[in-house]
Amino acid sequence: SFSSNGWAPGEYYQFSTSTLGYSSITISYAQAASGTGPSLFNFQYSSDGTTFATLPPYVGPTSDFNAGTTNPLNVRAVDLSTITSLNNSATVVFRIAVDSASLAENGAAIQSTGTFRVDDFTVNGITSVPEPSSVALVSSIGCAGLVFAHRRRKTRLMLA
Repeated sequence: SFSSNGWAPGEYYQFSTSTLGYSSITISYAQAASGTGPSLFNFQYSSDGTTFATLPPYVGPTSDFNAGTTNPLNVRAVDLSTITSLNNSATVVFRIAVDSASLAENGAAIQSTGTFRVDDFTVNGITSVPEPSSVALVSSIGCAGLVFAHRRRKTRLMLA
């Protein structure tokens, strides 16, 4: 997992990947913060790495996780399947950012010793697979072309 302390509003973890050949993108990740770490977060995404769209803020979980064990309450899922600019893109960038209004989990100011952790960041999508009827049509056209080419060659041989 990634673990950092000394968080301030606006700071973030950033992940990038390619979604070439994929559509209907969804994200999942586990996160946790200490009692003196940040509590309010934004999920951001970009298809160009420069301009980021920000989803509404959310409150992060107060429970922590240990190495090798993730509390299901810490897992967050983000459905981006309607964001078509993320489909089939060479580079997509995601951020988990501390919201500008964030306080620590305990309701006080974020402390320099307060931690924020992210683990199991996963990007999912649907692969672009042609429909069986399209494959059959292309195969039929290809076979017909081979038969036509073969008949033309055979006719030429007979005339020679």
